[in-house]
Amino acid sequence: MTNMTATKRRTLLITSSTNFMKLTLLLILLSTTLHAAEFFVNKQGLDSNAGTSRAAAFLTIQKGVDALQPGDTLSIGRGEYAEAVARKGLGSAEKET
Repeated sequence: MTNMTATKRRTLLITSSTNFMKLTLLLILLSTTLHAAEFFVNKQGLDSNAGTSRAAAFLTIQKGVDALQPGDTLSIGRGEYAEAVARKGLGSAEKET
């Protein structure tokens, strides 16, 4: 009986450890996902909009690019956008980006 109880305890411990690792991985994935945002640009938008939905899209690609943080996505609607786009704050020649 003692061996059987010890085996059950080891199995329970292994199962608990496995569940803990799964939960930890899930929380890491969720926290990464929660910080990412999607911004939208289309020809009917306004740069004064929030840019967080198609209905409240930005008008210019530059405004969308300026709103981006690491991990974010910029969805650009159909049309021609005659503008120069620059991404600022990406680092310097001395610093790896």
